Amino acid sequence: MSKLFKIPGFGGGAPAAPAPPPPPPPPAPVAVKADEAVSQARRDEQKRARIQAGQGGTVKTSSLGAEGEATTTKTLLGS
Repeated sequence: MSKLFKIPGFGGGAPAAPAPPPPPPPPAPVAVKADEAVSQARRDEQKRARIQAGQGGTVKTSSLGAEGEATTTKTLLGS
């Protein structure tokens, strides 16, 4: 009689899924030895870039302000 009144969603269900396979072993670390000249060149380049970045965005004026005539005429951008 239990075969006639089986309601879907209630009951035994599917069997359990099989266990996953073990993960692969991690790759061996690769030892990379950089040449000292290359390392020094990289440090020098980074130092030059830091020095340049310090003054690159600075507007240099005197203690009296900007020197030269002020532009008071309309330009193409201001038209």
